[in-house]
Amino acid sequence: MRTAEPPSRSFGTHWREWYAPLLLVFLPAAASLAFGAVEGWAWGTVSLGGLLVLLAWLVPAIARGRLSIAPNPLYAPALLFGLLAAFQWLSRRSLDPGATELDLVRLTGYGIFFFLAANLLATPRQLRRYAQAAAIFGFLLALFAIVQLLTFNGKIYWIFETRFGGYIVGPYVNHNHFAGLMEMLVALTVGLLLDRGVARERKPLVAFCGVLMAVSLILSGSRGGLVSFLFQVIFFFCLMLRGSRLATGARIGRAWFAVPLLAVILIGFLWLDPGNISRRYAHFMNQSLAGEVGLELRPQATLDTLAIFLDHLPLGVGLGAFPAVFPQYCRFPMFRLWNYAHNDIAQVMAEMGVPGTLLLIWFFAALFRKGMLRAADWPRQAGAGVRLGALLGCAGIFVHSFVDFNLHIPANAFWFFSLAGLATATGQGGLEAGSDVQRMRPK
Repeated sequence: MRTAEPPSRSFGTHWREWYAPLLLVFLPAAASLAFGAVEGWAWGTVSLGGLLVLLAWLVPAIARGRLSIAPNPLYAPALLFGLLAAFQWLSRRSLDPGATELDLVRLTGYGIFFFLAANLLATPRQLRRYAQAAAIFGFLLALFAIVQLLTFNGKIYWIFETRFGGYIVGPYVNHNHFAGLMEMLVALTVGLLLDRGVARERKPLVAFCGVLMAVSLILSGSRGGLVSFLFQVIFFFCLMLRGSRLATGARIGRAWFAVPLLAVILIGFLWLDPGNISRRYAHFMNQSLAGEVGLELRPQATLDTLAIFLDHLPLGVGLGAFPAVFPQYCRFPMFRLWNYAHNDIAQVMAEMGVPGTLLLIWFFAALFRKGMLRAADWPRQAGAGVRLGALLGCAGIFVHSFVDFNLHIPANAFWFFSLAGLATATGQGGLEAGSDVQRMRPK
């Protein structure tokens, strides 16, 4: 008669292998569905959920004396960035202390998801489950967004009216932010296609999910999203050609599998496009939508934001203080309050000064350096393909951040920091002896 497994060990195994990966998808997915979690109740609830997941992992591990925190090169710049913002708030150096306090709380929530992804998504099996769950969510959301676009009545979910208008796609008021989300989810799906642990017979279904997501991204009409997606494609080919120890011919062959998928994506877009979206792309630099901040205004807004940075080099104006300061520097007629610079990089520079700018450079440099090292051997190492997909997703949002404010949308920030943790994780955090990683480690 088989002896039953001790409940604590069984729960711990299920927790690591099933509950943690699924919860780390469910919570950001819920944030996306809640209009991007731009309301306080939404991002607060998701942050609380992340905190509960963190406690559910830490408390039992500490009680058993088996807590192991994975080293990560992003811990230092992220922690120092938070400490800098805390100093701005506590010392009243911020020109808007209330906004700084609020953004500090948000930043803490994002940090929780980064820390969880860096420590709980460790084994190839966990990585695949996370990516599979994200691909299913992305497919369903893309399908919903396309159906909503084709049957649009001016309301989100055909029910909710927006207070200030917008270009609605899916659950997002702003189509650029829907595109930003899809940049990350499409990239994760590409990672699944590359991962050697995914059964070959499942890959056509995975490819179909990715194609539909990419089609919905282009149908969103986001010009920044389109440019970012094209950058991801170029970055993907570069990674394929330089990564792994395969012969050059084999690497080229593995890279060119994406060409038929790109052709199908283009065909799908042309088939579903009602005509106005392709015309919008044809007039790339024009402000074709009433009330939308056109690309022609964003370079000037960036220059005005950099003027704030130059006037506040030592510590910046304070995290979140941009809306209070920008009207004094804006050199074009303002018909609305500019809460964001439409350039996340420039806004961080203005708000955090030289120290924050250096920490930002440190963070992204470490992200791409470590991420490329972790994903380099994707043809041979199980799970490395998913890490490569996570890095592609971060690259897309990084480029998009120069013309928009995706990282100020809580749902997209939850996804981004989760992918950053996943892409740079060492693969051993939070695991006990005899774990999958140790068993699968090559001799």
